[in-house]
Amino acid sequence: MKTFLIVIGVMIAIIFVVRKLYLVPKNKQNNIYQLPLQELGFQCMPAYPIELKSIAETLVNLFERIKEIQQAKHGLITQYTIKGVTANAYTFVYGVKDNRNKETSLASLRQEIKNETLFRFQDADFIKEKLNPTKKIIDAIKPNTLTDLHLDSPEQFSISWTTFGGIYDYGKQKTLKKWANTLLDAQAATDVFFPMIANYGIAYNLLILQKVLNNNYHEYVKEFKTEWTSEMDILYNEGNLYCIDMRILSSLEPQWIQGAERFTPTTFTWLKRDVSTKKITPFAISIIDNKNKKKVLYTINNATSGAWIYALQAVKVSVTVYGIWLGHVYPWHIVTASMIMNINNTLPNSHTISELVAPHAKHIIGFNNVLLFLWKDIAPPTSLKTAEEFLNLINEYAKKRSFFDDDPKVMIKKLGLIEADFTNNEPWDMYPIVGYTLEVWDIVEAYVESYIDDNYKNDEAIEKDEILQDWIKITGKKDEGNIRGLPKMKTKKALKSVMTSLLYRITIHGISRLNSTINPALSFVSNFPPCLQDSLLPDPSEEVGTQEILNYLPNTGTIGEMITFYYTLIDSAPYQPMIPVTGVDTALFFDEEKNSNSNIGLLHFRKQMLKFMTKYTERTSILDMKKPQIHQWPNSVET
Repeated sequence: MKTFLIVIGVMIAIIFVVRKLYLVPKNKQNNIYQLPLQELGFQCMPAYPIELKSIAETLVNLFERIKEIQQAKHGLITQYTIKGVTANAYTFVYGVKDNRNKETSLASLRQEIKNETLFRFQDADFIKEKLNPTKKIIDAIKPNTLTDLHLDSPEQFSISWTTFGGIYDYGKQKTLKKWANTLLDAQAATDVFFPMIANYGIAYNLLILQKVLNNNYHEYVKEFKTEWTSEMDILYNEGNLYCIDMRILSSLEPQWIQGAERFTPTTFTWLKRDVSTKKITPFAISIIDNKNKKKVLYTINNATSGAWIYALQAVKVSVTVYGIWLGHVYPWHIVTASMIMNINNTLPNSHTISELVAPHAKHIIGFNNVLLFLWKDIAPPTSLKTAEEFLNLINEYAKKRSFFDDDPKVMIKKLGLIEADFTNNEPWDMYPIVGYTLEVWDIVEAYVESYIDDNYKNDEAIEKDEILQDWIKITGKKDEGNIRGLPKMKTKKALKSVMTSLLYRITIHGISRLNSTINPALSFVSNFPPCLQDSLLPDPSEEVGTQEILNYLPNTGTIGEMITFYYTLIDSAPYQPMIPVTGVDTALFFDEEKNSNSNIGLLHFRKQMLKFMTKYTERTSILDMKKPQIHQWPNSVET
């Protein structure tokens, strides 16, 4: 009898543990689970929710998007001669035969999702294998094909401009010579370097320029003591010394992927601001070989013209990799998904906050899951070979970040950026993407404020909303949302701050899907290269020729992978546009009898976003027709 009771006791304990670890959802309302990433050592990053149903829906949607972007791909008809071979752009970047790898991988994962249970995706060993697939698949050496070639001239980076929509013609006439010249002339490369980030970095959230202030001056003097100069002291004392710090990328070693090397250098760039013109110019760059820990200093005075151009391109790579994974994916995808998971898990669908967020909360979890499980087919061609390397980077970045650190006003303040320092004629016209983010922030903030004011009479109503309190507490717990820095939910101000931050992330992500955000600047891949294809750092005194620079930059196949990523954003229709096709005043979210004022606020939000889209398009559109793509901006985070 005693033995029997012991066995029963053990069985009950096992059942309890299994239910706690695997079967009891973190979500008390809608059963959204999270991956067991903390068991795998990712202790600092936000929770990573998983929904098999959402994965299946995302796979169906991605199949459709593969079809939708064909017209852009089929516009790659311009003829080029590279390494003695003449063919059209499509043949060079995608190969002679249609590559069906992505479709095959999507179909394979879809079948696996049908056959698997959620239980498997709660198993740490199973997930570890998913994050680190068989290396031979990734490292397989391709035969020497047209997709392995490095370009013969800088002008050939126009190979990624499709004729669809007039992109190629516009780029050739207006920007090709200027941007190609940045790979030929050191002064041209220096002049264009920061304006490229400042004007075209919105999709990558490139709020990265930092003013050297008293709170970081001594740290930098100590860290870079062998590089520090009297000129830097003068610039600092004048308030004109700036930097771009990409040391967070130091863990990314060079990788061999499909027979080619991909390298993300760790860079630290010093820049100065001209008081009269307010122009920002780089003058010194430290680059670290992440594998050999070799550090090389390039300055505008000690480096040859070719070596300086190389250094600027290396910085562009680190900025692009930072922008993709830490500027864009971390705040807009990862944090957002964790917040949404816990809203669904904690709040009933009828709750005030659920009703506000639900229309904007679709698609993100499913896409995040597909990105993780189909890494080699979905991810942009950076040097991160596996999803595990991606999570390592995200986890490291999250160590010192709290929720509000991603808000643009907080970021701008921490970076020491002042509007007057970057304004000539209009606010922030010397760093336009800062102005864009602040405009969208203000629109979202007004919408959230009107909604909260309409639904909560006073602070006491916030304090009495026990389910709301539960959501914030659960989201902040390490084994639930793992998001640090959320405020105690006792006031309307606190709730407004959280909801503005969350809806801002969802809203600003939509700007990534506008044609003028990507074309022609980002799609001219040398402007924002995703990797170097050689990890050897040239000596600053070395004469680095144009062909050598081109050999460092993305080859034809890497260019093809990158523009497929871009085309998927801008040449596919959103699942649900922010502005309904039937009209701005249709398909309002809220019950008219209970929330008429909330619908008024929603309508005002849409109209303000329409004004912003129009203004943004007029400033950035590559076409003579300046009509905004009012139905291309999605209502949720997509792709």
